[in-house]
Amino acid sequence: MYARKPLAIRAAMGLSIRRFAKLVGVNKSTVNAWEQRRRNPSNLAARKLHSIENSFHRSQNLRNNIRVSYVNPEKLAYYTGKPGTPWRTWTWKRRLSFMAIRKKYETIIAEAQAGRRIIEYRVPKAKKP
Repeated sequence: MYARKPLAIRAAMGLSIRRFAKLVGVNKSTVNAWEQRRRNPSNLAARKLHSIENSFHRSQNLRNNIRVSYVNPEKLAYYTGKPGTPWRTWTWKRRLSFMAIRKKYETIIAEAQAGRRIIEYRVPKAKKP
């Protein structure tokens, strides 16, 4: 796992190298090496950078009263498209579940179109065999 651009994260947050290093839990020289591309963050540091970045973006969106929905594009296409021929063979419980999930995605799309929500597409990582 590699954190995207530690410099961009730090600049967006408006922190000095010293404060950013303290937040991540590393030395100031380590952050400097990451920003100059002399060294890559370890897996633990990359995970921490990723969580810091996500929490910062969420807090920014909450400050602006805009909700963020993280959506799998494959599921979005499946649930907002036509169910197809398997629909006839489904049990009533599966049909109800499908329609409830479809309603949820339609609500997310409607709020995004109205400007009250942001949709971020996230594809799940492939599972290791």
